[in-house]
Amino acid sequence: MKPPRYVAASTVAEASSILVAEEGAHVLAGGTDLVVRMRDGLVRPAVLVDIQRIPDLAAIDSIDGHLRIGATVTVAALLESSQVRRLTPLLAEAGAQMGAVQLRNLATVGGNLASAVPSADLAPPLIVLGAVARIAAAAGERTLPIEEFFVGPHRNALRPGEVLTAVDVPRSGEGSGAAFVKFGRRSAQVLAVVNAAAWVRLQQGGVEEARIALGAGAPTPLPGCPAPARQRCGGKGSGGPRKPSIREPPGRSWQPCKREGKVRPAGPTRTNKKGRGNLAAPGSIGATGIEPATS
Repeated sequence: MKPPRYVAASTVAEASSILVAEEGAHVLAGGTDLVVRMRDGLVRPAVLVDIQRIPDLAAIDSIDGHLRIGATVTVAALLESSQVRRLTPLLAEAGAQMGAVQLRNLATVGGNLASAVPSADLAPPLIVLGAVARIAAAAGERTLPIEEFFVGPHRNALRPGEVLTAVDVPRSGEGSGAAFVKFGRRSAQVLAVVNAAAWVRLQQGGVEEARIALGAGAPTPLPGCPAPARQRCGGKGSGGPRKPSIREPPGRSWQPCKREGKVRPAGPTRTNKKGRGNLAAPGSIGATGIEPATS
């Protein structure tokens, strides 16, 4: 097999033009997923377009009430960022559970998302945080809610010539909390069998809003599953548990995720449909993720 041609783009516009002009061109960021798939013969790019030399894509900035994380920010840089630890600690919590140090030094935020691996550890946290993907091409820029970015296993919503440039993560504000949990066959350096993130905002002793997302339980990460919050939260001074108000954020849809028909394996590896369903059921990984968030 002929090795792919390597091109290092210096701007997003240059990367986009190469992706349009060259048949079989693939974006290269950290390469932790792409190189493995190339080795296994699952993908055979004709051209590798390296975007790591584009300065703006490696930045973490606080802009207009949200945190903008560039696509080539590595997981290690994510963990080292004081802004991430202070404003979106959920991402640091998830990133710390991603592989070994060597992998975190290479793996990028954009690569973890654009690879569209169902078990991607950053996907559920970004979904519950209400993150938005920023996508650029020669024709301009567009945004997409992060839960709509995933189409299927190793399939994302990028159109020909488009590059994922950053994710915008809104600040959660006071009265909110979040947690990330991951189940694998080992306790470290393992792909998730199922992972989950939960986010809640409390007001006057009750839950004003709750979000949960599951990863590796289906071909794409699943937003939704608010039922555990209804079961666990009660208002102070109300004489006992009450059903809290759980509202959908403006312009977003967080549909309940039923175990049957929704949680299903993305492939034959690591576990089966029954195993993932059991892990996602109330009282298991999908429910325990909300407990630290409400404490």
